[in-house]
Amino acid sequence: MIDIVNFYKDKVQQWNDENKCGFCYSFGAPLFNSELNIQQLQDCCVNVFLTNIRTRSVYQQNSDNFFGRRILNSCIIAFDLYLILPSELGINNYNEISGHPIEESKWETIFKPLLDCFGCGINQCETIEGFMGYQKWEATLVHNYLDNVYNGIKISAEIEIKY
Repeated sequence: MIDIVNFYKDKVQQWNDENKCGFCYSFGAPLFNSELNIQQLQDCCVNVFLTNIRTRSVYQQNSDNFFGRRILNSCIIAFDLYLILPSELGINNYNEISGHPIEESKWETIFKPLLDCFGCGINQCETIEGFMGYQKWEATLVHNYLDNVYNGIKISAEIEIKY
Protein backbone atom coordinates (compact mmCIF):
# COMPACT_ATOMS: atom_id res chain seq x y z
CA MET A 1 0.00 0.00 0.00
CA ILE A 2 1.24 3.50 -0.71
CA ASP A 3 1.92 6.05 2.00
CA ILE A 4 -0.84 8.53 1.14
CA VAL A 5 0.35 11.06 3.76
CA ASN A 6 3.85 11.34 2.30
CA PHE A 7 2.44 11.27 -1.21
CA TYR A 8 0.40 14.42 -0.53
CA LYS A 9 3.20 16.05 1.47
CA ASP A 10 5.36 15.72 -1.65
CA LYS A 11 2.48 16.67 -3.97
CA VAL A 12 1.85 19.90 -2.04
CA GLN A 13 5.55 20.75 -2.29
CA GLN A 14 5.28 20.19 -6.06
CA TRP A 15 2.26 22.53 -6.21
CA ASN A 16 4.32 25.19 -4.40
CA ASP A 17 7.25 24.70 -6.78
CA GLU A 18 4.88 25.06 -9.78
CA ASN A 19 2.99 27.99 -8.21
CA LYS A 20 -0.11 25.92 -9.07
CA CYS A 21 -3.06 28.18 -9.89
CA GLY A 22 -1.34 31.19 -8.31
CA PHE A 23 -1.70 29.93 -4.72
CA CYS A 24 0.83 28.92 -2.11
CA TYR A 25 0.07 25.76 -0.13
CA SER A 26 0.71 24.45 3.36
CA PHE A 27 0.31 20.72 4.08
CA GLY A 28 -0.93 19.12 7.26
CA ALA A 29 -2.14 15.65 8.12
CA PRO A 30 -4.43 16.02 11.13
CA LEU A 31 -5.95 12.68 9.99
CA PHE A 32 -9.25 13.38 11.79
CA ASN A 33 -11.72 16.24 11.32
CA SER A 34 -11.67 16.87 15.07
CA GLU A 35 -7.98 17.81 14.79
CA LEU A 36 -8.49 20.47 12.10
CA ASN A 37 -9.06 23.07 14.83
CA ILE A 38 -5.63 22.53 16.37
CA GLN A 39 -3.62 22.33 13.14
CA GLN A 40 -1.29 25.33 12.89
CA LEU A 41 -2.15 27.56 9.94
CA GLN A 42 -0.48 29.68 7.36
CA ASP A 43 -3.05 32.42 6.75
CA CYS A 44 -1.80 33.45 3.33
CA CYS A 45 -1.71 29.95 1.88
CA VAL A 46 -4.27 27.32 1.01
CA ASN A 47 -4.14 24.85 3.88
CA VAL A 48 -4.20 21.30 2.54
CA PHE A 49 -5.36 18.89 5.23
CA LEU A 50 -5.57 15.12 4.81
CA THR A 51 -8.25 13.38 6.90
CA ASN A 52 -10.43 10.27 7.12
CA ILE A 53 -8.07 7.78 5.47
CA ARG A 54 -9.73 4.42 4.83
CA THR A 55 -8.82 1.32 2.84
CA ARG A 56 -10.79 -1.49 1.26
CA SER A 57 -9.46 -4.74 -0.23
CA VAL A 58 -10.84 -6.09 -3.51
CA TYR A 59 -10.45 -9.81 -4.08
CA GLN A 60 -10.82 -11.92 -7.21
CA GLN A 61 -11.89 -15.55 -7.10
CA ASN A 62 -9.32 -17.90 -8.64
CA SER A 63 -11.24 -20.20 -10.98
CA ASP A 64 -8.62 -22.97 -11.17
CA ASN A 65 -10.78 -25.27 -9.08
CA PHE A 66 -14.17 -25.44 -7.42
CA PHE A 67 -12.76 -24.22 -4.12
CA GLY A 68 -10.75 -21.49 -5.85
CA ARG A 69 -8.60 -19.31 -3.68
CA ARG A 70 -9.38 -15.64 -3.33
CA ILE A 71 -6.54 -13.49 -4.61
CA LEU A 72 -6.02 -9.85 -3.64
CA ASN A 73 -6.71 -7.91 -6.83
CA SER A 74 -6.46 -4.30 -5.66
CA CYS A 75 -6.62 -1.93 -2.73
CA ILE A 76 -8.96 1.05 -2.63
CA ILE A 77 -7.60 3.99 -0.67
CA ALA A 78 -10.19 6.62 0.23
CA PHE A 79 -9.58 9.92 1.98
CA ASP A 80 -10.75 13.50 2.36
CA LEU A 81 -8.50 16.33 1.28
CA TYR A 82 -9.43 19.80 2.51
CA LEU A 83 -8.13 22.82 0.57
CA ILE A 84 -9.23 25.64 2.82
CA LEU A 85 -8.41 29.15 3.95
CA PRO A 86 -9.36 30.80 7.23
CA SER A 87 -11.75 33.64 6.53
CA GLU A 88 -13.93 36.18 8.29
CA LEU A 89 -17.64 36.12 8.87
CA GLY A 90 -19.63 38.72 6.96
CA ILE A 91 -17.99 38.36 3.54
CA ASN A 92 -20.50 37.78 0.75
CA ASN A 93 -20.58 34.33 -0.78
CA TYR A 94 -21.57 36.10 -4.00
CA ASN A 95 -24.02 39.02 -3.90
CA GLU A 96 -26.19 38.61 -0.79
CA ILE A 97 -25.51 42.09 0.63
CA SER A 98 -25.59 44.92 -1.90
CA GLY A 99 -22.85 47.51 -1.95
CA HIS A 100 -20.05 44.95 -1.81
CA PRO A 101 -18.24 44.15 -5.07
CA ILE A 102 -18.66 40.61 -6.38
CA GLU A 103 -14.91 40.57 -7.06
CA GLU A 104 -14.40 40.48 -3.26
CA SER A 105 -16.89 37.62 -2.70
CA LYS A 106 -15.87 34.17 -1.51
CA TRP A 107 -17.01 32.80 -4.88
CA GLU A 108 -14.53 34.96 -6.80
CA THR A 109 -11.63 34.82 -4.33
CA ILE A 110 -11.83 31.29 -2.87
CA PHE A 111 -14.47 28.88 -4.21
CA LYS A 112 -14.21 29.40 -7.99
CA PRO A 113 -10.38 29.53 -8.13
CA LEU A 114 -10.09 26.31 -6.10
CA LEU A 115 -12.78 24.53 -8.15
CA ASP A 116 -11.09 25.66 -11.38
CA CYS A 117 -7.80 24.27 -10.12
CA PHE A 118 -8.94 21.09 -8.35
CA GLY A 119 -12.42 20.31 -9.67
CA CYS A 120 -13.51 18.10 -12.57
CA GLY A 121 -10.94 16.64 -14.91
CA ILE A 122 -8.08 16.70 -12.41
CA ASN A 123 -5.93 13.59 -12.01
CA GLN A 124 -3.99 14.36 -8.84
CA CYS A 125 -3.17 10.68 -8.27
CA GLU A 126 -1.57 9.98 -11.64
CA THR A 127 1.97 9.69 -10.29
CA ILE A 128 1.24 7.09 -7.62
CA GLU A 129 3.36 4.05 -8.44
CA GLY A 130 1.11 1.16 -9.40
CA PHE A 131 -1.95 3.33 -9.85
CA MET A 132 -3.89 1.64 -12.61
CA GLY A 133 -7.47 1.62 -11.46
CA TYR A 134 -10.31 4.03 -11.22
CA GLN A 135 -10.27 7.31 -9.45
CA LYS A 136 -13.17 9.09 -7.76
CA TRP A 137 -12.63 12.79 -7.16
CA GLU A 138 -15.59 14.74 -5.75
CA ALA A 139 -15.17 18.37 -4.67
CA THR A 140 -17.71 20.11 -2.45
CA LEU A 141 -17.70 23.61 -0.99
CA VAL A 142 -16.66 24.15 2.63
CA HIS A 143 -18.27 27.24 4.19
CA ASN A 144 -17.51 28.89 7.55
CA TYR A 145 -16.26 25.55 8.88
CA LEU A 146 -15.08 25.09 12.47
CA ASP A 147 -13.61 27.76 14.76
CA ASN A 148 -11.23 29.15 12.13
CA VAL A 149 -14.13 29.92 9.78
CA TYR A 150 -12.54 27.88 6.99
CA ASN A 151 -13.75 28.34 3.42
CA GLY A 152 -12.67 26.35 0.40
CA ILE A 153 -13.31 22.85 -0.89
CA LYS A 154 -13.29 19.33 0.45
CA ILE A 155 -12.28 16.59 -1.95
CA SER A 156 -13.58 13.11 -1.21
CA ALA A 157 -11.34 10.81 -3.19
CA GLU A 158 -10.87 7.12 -3.89
CA ILE A 159 -8.01 5.60 -5.82
CA GLU A 160 -7.42 1.98 -6.75
CA ILE A 161 -3.98 0.40 -6.58
CA LYS A 162 -3.79 -2.79 -8.68
CA TYR A 163 -1.67 -5.75 -7.62
